[in-house]
Amino acid sequence: MKKIYLLLFTLCSITAAIGQNEITEFSIYPNPVTNGVVNIKSSNNEAVSVSIYNVLGKQVLAQNITNQILNVSSLNAGVYVLKLTQNGNSIAKKLVIK
Repeated sequence: MKKIYLLLFTLCSITAAIGQNEITEFSIYPNPVTNGVVNIKSSNNEAVSVSIYNVLGKQVLAQNITNQILNVSSLNAGVYVLKLTQNGNSIAKKLVIK
């Protein structure tokens, strides 16, 4: 039960930390990921800062991407929180890796 509360607190904390400045036009595919690669497209071609958190809230990957391709092959199968930041605006999405 403590792990569930921790997970909910972590997800709420990440969402609360993101604030009001959300990026509205992001395309993330495929989700679920089966080939170790996620395509991330935004409404502009500027660099995107990507952070991935596991269900315990630990950051497991941090990277800046400019080519719209994120390699997640080093991550185990599971559910993650994907935080994308561009031009000071952030958004969080669920990412499933199979």
